[in-house]
Amino acid sequence: MSAEIREYLRAYWVAGRKSYSQGKAIWAGVLTLASGLGLTGLSRIIPQVPVWLGPACIAAYVIGAVFIYWPYRMWKLQRAEIAQLTLPQGPIPDMPIAELFDLVGHDDPEKGMTQVGLAILDKLSTGQLNGWGRTQEVRVGTPFVPIEQGYWAIAGWTYNFLAEKKDSLADDVHVWPRLSTGQHLYDVHVNRAQALRIWRRAKKP
Repeated sequence: MSAEIREYLRAYWVAGRKSYSQGKAIWAGVLTLASGLGLTGLSRIIPQVPVWLGPACIAAYVIGAVFIYWPYRMWKLQRAEIAQLTLPQGPIPDMPIAELFDLVGHDDPEKGMTQVGLAILDKLSTGQLNGWGRTQEVRVGTPFVPIEQGYWAIAGWTYNFLAEKKDSLADDVHVWPRLSTGQHLYDVHVNRAQALRIWRRAKKP
């Protein structure tokens, strides 16, 4: 199975999880199954009731949920992200790096801090995720600058932005190059829509 298909199926499953709470999904499934079995049994007692009515009831529920409601929910949940990704100016820096680390770590709790940092660097260095940073401390007031894709191949995190390390709003260096001639960067941000498309959490609504 290709990576694109796996990503689509994962997004499809996430949309389904967000479409129903667990309780609603269980009760809807139980009621539909009970109705289908009841109609099947009724067809054996009353000849006027078609034999196919029970299975048709269950099939209608499955088809409606899987092929109509879930795709609609998936489109509705992702349309804001899609709109942002298609802005004329392109993706914007609207997600602090500390929040991204929290997202990726929550998505896979087995990963340690270093593994999470490497996973994020992989997406940045391959161009799947855009990054921005400031060349000086936040208090100086320097604007965001796009971080070139090639920079991430020689970059490393300071981890000073993590809550357990220090206040994420502090003016510490967030990312540094492993070359003396490289630029240290502060207040690193990424694009939220891109991040969520890569590491979307399967959370209940």
